[in-house]
Amino acid sequence: MVRRGSVGRALGVLALVAGVLSGGLVAGQAVRSGTSDAGGDGPAEVVAGFLGALAGNDLAGALGALAPAEAAVVVDHGRAVVAEGSRLSLISALPSVRGGGVAVGGTRRIGERAAVTEVVGGWLTTSAAAGDVVTGSLAEALGASPDGRGWTVDFGELGARRGAPVEIATVEVGGRWYASALRTAVHALLDGHGLDWPRRGIAPIAESSPGAAVRRFAEAVAGGDLTTAIALLPPDEMGAVQAAGPALVDLAGAVPSAVGVRDIEVDVSETPEGAHAVVRALTLTTGGASGRFTREGACYTPDTPTRPLCANDLAALLTPPDAPPETLDVLARVLERLVTEGVPVVATRGSGGWHVSPARTLVRAALTAAPALAPADVGVLLAAFARTG
Repeated sequence: MVRRGSVGRALGVLALVAGVLSGGLVAGQAVRSGTSDAGGDGPAEVVAGFLGALAGNDLAGALGALAPAEAAVVVDHGRAVVAEGSRLSLISALPSVRGGGVAVGGTRRIGERAAVTEVVGGWLTTSAAAGDVVTGSLAEALGASPDGRGWTVDFGELGARRGAPVEIATVEVGGRWYASALRTAVHALLDGHGLDWPRRGIAPIAESSPGAAVRRFAEAVAGGDLTTAIALLPPDEMGAVQAAGPALVDLAGAVPSAVGVRDIEVDVSETPEGAHAVVRALTLTTGGASGRFTREGACYTPDTPTRPLCANDLAALLTPPDAPPETLDVLARVLERLVTEGVPVVATRGSGGWHVSPARTLVRAALTAAPALAPADVGVLLAAFARTG
């Protein structure tokens, strides 16, 4: 396979978009109106409008050009994420964007209702101030160059490094075209491995209840059945992953199944975004032995005379041997909160039934863990796990 350069560099603009739009929500500047003029009449138009809105710090315009399901995640969680990021010194000021010279090139179809458009020139700079735990190395890994207290993406320079222009993906929804951050990321991943989009993706499936969706998803992930796991994703949020599913499964290769999961019991509560399912008990099988574990406080209690598995035990297992001495305490506090509170797996309802949303679940997990952390703790965790890489 032929690589066209670092996949990570092609995703720099996505980091800028997510941070800037979330920050704009905190300031109350970007509220999606849901009017019929959102999106654009065609792929090139919406890409030019999306990047042009960002270049002019028009966050409402940029949000209106983003795929509706992706924009909904930003709207639902942006304020909380940026508030915690500010508290933890990950973000020390509200972000803004400036830019200029954005020029789009050719467009080509990558699916029945999806296309990519070349960005052949221009630049974007975010003034989002990086706290002590966000360094220039992160920006560089994403293809953005640190410039004082801002990060810059130069599309012409980025295209020259890749040997081909950066391409932004778009999707047609309800007769309108929208920019898609997720589809852009998936396209960059396939392109970086010299792969085309499959002719046929993985058809979405749904379950009759949130609990059933979570149980089937967990069993598929634990069993290494990526095809079923991808099929259970929400098609509005994760349609790009399903469209590229066969190629992504091939890239992942055989996924070993070290632990079997069955008989999952969940506590389900309805929420504005769908439903939250917190695992109460499950049976794990590994090495021919099985046991049932029930979450009680900060521990998982087995149905045998053996001692419970608690947050402190999990922290000890996860702490790298050469980590800073504070790591064990930080991990123990984070895991105690996660186990005690329970990490809600977010299920959303579509036209055919219930699906599992990884994006919303990850955000919920981060927001659940964050109150256990102080600003210095984030640096400790990054130092601990960076050493293992």
